[in-house]
Amino acid sequence: MAIILLAALIVRCYDLDRLPLWYDEVIHLEWCRTLPFGLFAGKTEIVEPFFCILLYLIQLVDTADWWVRLHSVIAGTLTVVVGYKLALRVAGQRAALVTIVLLSATPFLVYYSRDAKEYALLALIEIGAVYTAIAYRTGPHRNSYLVAYVALAAGSVYTHILSPLWLTALNATWFLLGPRWNGVALRWYAAQIAVLILSIPFLIAEIRFLSNMEAKFFWAPRPSLSGVLTSVQNFVVGYAVDDWVRWLGIAITVVATLRAVIGDSPRRQACLFLLGTAFGQLVLLGLASTFGRNSYYVDRFMIGSAGALIVVVGIGIAAIQSSAWRRASGVALFTAMAVTLYRVFANDLDLDWLKHVGVYRTFDTRSMARVLAGSARQSEPVWHLDHHMLAPLRWYSQDYRHIRVDLGGRLRMAEEYRAAASAENLSSPYKEVEDAAKGARRIWIAMPGAPDTLQAGTKGILAWARARATDESIVTFGGPNTIFPESTLCCFTMGTSANTLQLTRKETVITASVPEDSPPTEEPARLRFLIPPQQAVGDRSNDYAEAIVNVRNSSAHSQTFNFDAVSDARIAYAAEFDRAEAGLSKWILQSFRDRVVFRMGMVITVNGSDHENDALVRSTQLSKGRYRVYVERIVSGSNYIGPLADIILRIGESTLRASHTVSRNERGGWDWVDAGSLDWDGSPEAILQVCAVDTGNRPEGRAAFSRVLFVPYEPGRPTDMPELRTVTLAPSEERTIPIPNAFCETLHIQLANSSSSDVLIVRTPRP
Repeated sequence: MAIILLAALIVRCYDLDRLPLWYDEVIHLEWCRTLPFGLFAGKTEIVEPFFCILLYLIQLVDTADWWVRLHSVIAGTLTVVVGYKLALRVAGQRAALVTIVLLSATPFLVYYSRDAKEYALLALIEIGAVYTAIAYRTGPHRNSYLVAYVALAAGSVYTHILSPLWLTALNATWFLLGPRWNGVALRWYAAQIAVLILSIPFLIAEIRFLSNMEAKFFWAPRPSLSGVLTSVQNFVVGYAVDDWVRWLGIAITVVATLRAVIGDSPRRQACLFLLGTAFGQLVLLGLASTFGRNSYYVDRFMIGSAGALIVVVGIGIAAIQSSAWRRASGVALFTAMAVTLYRVFANDLDLDWLKHVGVYRTFDTRSMARVLAGSARQSEPVWHLDHHMLAPLRWYSQDYRHIRVDLGGRLRMAEEYRAAASAENLSSPYKEVEDAAKGARRIWIAMPGAPDTLQAGTKGILAWARARATDESIVTFGGPNTIFPESTLCCFTMGTSANTLQLTRKETVITASVPEDSPPTEEPARLRFLIPPQQAVGDRSNDYAEAIVNVRNSSAHSQTFNFDAVSDARIAYAAEFDRAEAGLSKWILQSFRDRVVFRMGMVITVNGSDHENDALVRSTQLSKGRYRVYVERIVSGSNYIGPLADIILRIGESTLRASHTVSRNERGGWDWVDAGSLDWDGSPEAILQVCAVDTGNRPEGRAAFSRVLFVPYEPGRPTDMPELRTVTLAPSEERTIPIPNAFCETLHIQLANSSSSDVLIVRTPRP
């Protein structure tokens, strides 16, 4: 036993600080730096007092990663000891040895024995409570068992908010199996009254908290039959990536459980008590999550059920009569557990989030903090686009100013409906991008994944910063062949917009990335822009040349690309506009698509009562002359159905309108609209204002635009609107697309699929 117990301790201690602290660990450490009595009351968020006091005392000594996790290592190892004692009491030495081996290697228990949260402690308390209940029930009926049970049961209530479901399942199982009305049972009921009285202060806080949650949204999915099966699989073989491991684990669990409840009556009674308690909690939480306002069906909330189930499985395997089958079952289950343990230490999780609800791969935030320490000044703000990265990076770089940024209030609004009050608001309130960038020479943006994998709203924040930067550097962390998922730290030197890529007629390569969760047809494509040399430098005798765009579909699926080209024109991109109302503005910069075309655009929803002062502004330089003004915007048609608003442009004394109903075809969606003509007097700088008006006085109308184009009139040269063209490529197909009229000072080429886009601006050197 001692050797196995030592092995259990080593497994839980091995490379304990290899992974940085993750979001859940950090927010509780931050909450518990002081004793948060307001959180004990459950008015906004709730932190269980027993666990919180423990974390508070731990941080008084040190805050090293291994140290704040050590209490879970100890609790997890003691859980193995209690499980051994329980199996020994119920079924003898052989069952106890099988059980201690399984508990030592159970991935679910090992995972939370290496985590700073309270789950290892909860597993210990709950398996201890069920041990004292079985010991008292089977005799001798000592009062000391009852006293220990009362202390453990009340302690579990103060350790996790859903522990009362465990206690309810335990007592329901007692009542079903008996005894019900003899002296032993009456003393047991008296013990439950004592537990209730001791738990009343925190039960009141729990009820208040859950009542407040009725108006909010909790992230856990509603349970289903497949979800219940996944929970049982996780209890036995952890967050297994391999399906064969999951099904092998569940098969052995079923066989061992049946063997445990067949035959010997005392053993059967004890195993039924364990199973009733374990699955009773699962059923109660499943029902509450199915019919309640919010679902709280998360596997780790039922960690006590895992310990009880593994004890039954160990007893069942030990009860198999054939030594060959007994050894085969034990070795097979241990092997399945070992495979998952290997994955646990590799920070590897299944791509299907429903197989590990609420558990995420840990980002390499320690390395990100080292980059900040070596390259960033403490006065430079660090912007965050995701709360799962904000908390740990803030923990490892506490001297820096971490800001949760927003654009148009959308992220803040979503946060207000999230059930858990945000630790990211602790010293990191939301700020609109204009306020967050104020006075900053450089800004840093931390994000999960690559920039092109961001969601629509957060893509807009990145585009806003990029449009105002004179220099950009990107550092990537993790990724394939590492134990960390990919994450990115961008540094923007703020100044005049500098989106232009200077080329001297040479080939460049741009990779268009798409989100990992995109449909199979939206795989990344490799875009090659090849601008051929002029026929003769400075020779304009033939005022025509052709740019060649080599487009290659490197994915395994067909893809449709759309593209257009604009030459010798002034273009104002949506990301370059400033919001006149700043944080009060309803304009949002985000990725926006119709059924086919993707663009980064400014989007607003207005009604008849909205004032035109909510405008976008941008300065632009126009030479004296006459221009045709075109706006690429969402217009009504088959590719976009919904109420739309008109876009008004003001420049100097001129007012132009881009109607939402004007389209060159029935397709609608993203299209160029002729806003009219502009005679410019040659003022050195023009201020362009854009606003949206709902002419129909409807409850709402949406306006979205991506580009404003000023095309100069020239004798003999057409001023037609850019034509959006499409090309569909088979897997691995490469095609050359000619772009006519490329003999120009500046050529803007935009190419996109339905999930991402790239703009290449080429300036031709002139003698």
